[in-house]
Amino acid sequence: MTQFRRLIRHCYENVPFYRKRLVENGLTPDDFHFPDDIARIPVLNKDEYKENMVDFFPGGTRRDRLVPFRSTGSTGEPTLFYASREYEILRGFIHLRCLLLAGVGLLDRQLRFLAEPRVKNRTDLFQKLGIYEVRNLSAGADLSRVLSEIRAYRPHVILLTPSYLEMLCDSLDPAETDRVRRSLKRVITRSEVLYPDVREIAESRLGVPVRDFYGLSEFGFVAAEADDSHGYHIAEDVNIVEIAEATLPDGTVEEKDIIVTALYNFAMPLIRYNTRDKAELSTASDGKMRFRRMQKILGRSDDFILLPDGSRVNPLLVTDALVEIPGMVRFRIFQESARLTITIQMKENQRLGEFETRLRKNLGELTKGHLQMDIQCVSHLDIDKTGKHRRIHRKS
Repeated sequence: MTQFRRLIRHCYENVPFYRKRLVENGLTPDDFHFPDDIARIPVLNKDEYKENMVDFFPGGTRRDRLVPFRSTGSTGEPTLFYASREYEILRGFIHLRCLLLAGVGLLDRQLRFLAEPRVKNRTDLFQKLGIYEVRNLSAGADLSRVLSEIRAYRPHVILLTPSYLEMLCDSLDPAETDRVRRSLKRVITRSEVLYPDVREIAESRLGVPVRDFYGLSEFGFVAAEADDSHGYHIAEDVNIVEIAEATLPDGTVEEKDIIVTALYNFAMPLIRYNTRDKAELSTASDGKMRFRRMQKILGRSDDFILLPDGSRVNPLLVTDALVEIPGMVRFRIFQESARLTITIQMKENQRLGEFETRLRKNLGELTKGHLQMDIQCVSHLDIDKTGKHRRIHRKS
């Protein structure tokens, strides 16, 4: 509560964008007594942030003393954010807590796949002592190098996107799979929706639990799955997280949108920032952590298929209609207006055949027959250089 009021007062006194926003809404720091009072401030969207970026810096800020964070740009152009070095350190501690909750030990060797084409590996004092040992590898690295690194490093933990995990499982032959399983204890996924079929395949083939983290470039890790409980524990000690309950009149916030306020980034405050990701809250109370939880991460707003009547089709339901097709490797669905273009990569010498009829029927029922469908098979569908593969995308 004290930190929340400090943030509001700091923004009112030092941050041009929020000074203007509060004044325009007839608000002063004295109007904020409880965290729920934050709902008085209008929601911030990414376009508004990008248009007014310079006004999010407190007066006299030197950017060369801040830490830049760049989004991966999977939904368009990458967006640049900044944080103080103190906030960067805090984000690191939250990441460490997420790992510990997921069953990762301080002595476990971690292999992380990063979106950067070139990655650096540093050896600090902790790693020289065998504590918190991490090796980074580019998600764009050649698969033969990836397998060589896994063989040589023998990781206890692998951190990667669900798309890259799916590709890795599909690429490992039985002998390679056996080598990986000898040392592996956990798989941690992040940066994308972890679909149930990907989790099931990975846990079956690799023989270890898969735990998913929800994070953003703007805030670091916001919520994470833990070993002893269900759902995603929200890091409520560093963020205020809201799940929107209804669409606002201006249409800027949709039902189930995740809205985040960072309590400790005074160098570039983001208050009620609409991530455009969607989630469902959980009522579970098991486990050691007493933070609220998200039951599941549903995906981005433009992962939902939009029907002419304004209703939306959950991407998890759409995925269920495709993942059971025998021989299907991966797929991509692109919606533009009232047309769906469905591209499917099949295993060599396998065809859709009768399953195309079944697929059209299932998707037709989900979309109430309102959308036209073009279905095509291709020999290969790449994941992008960030290690991601968006299964569903709707043109805004």
